[in-house]
Amino acid sequence: MLRGMAARVPSDDLFNEIAVPVRVVAGTQDLLAPLALSESIAAGIPGAVLERLDCGHFPLYEEPDALTDILASLLDDVDARNR
Repeated sequence: MLRGMAARVPSDDLFNEIAVPVRVVAGTQDLLAPLALSESIAAGIPGAVLERLDCGHFPLYEEPDALTDILASLLDDVDARNR
């Protein structure tokens, strides 16, 4: 898995083609994916919202309620867009 991740080609050149609601969730204490990386991703995707959580790399386990709220907000955006 790690070899595959290391060998993959960047896809940030496709960010401007994303035309759906996006949430970028970042742990402020994440040592694997620095906050600056998440900020860059969110800045590159039109309309993306950066959500910062006080956790490390696994918000699903560290901040499940906050992540659930973020995902609910995303679903609300998708629903509003499809009306």
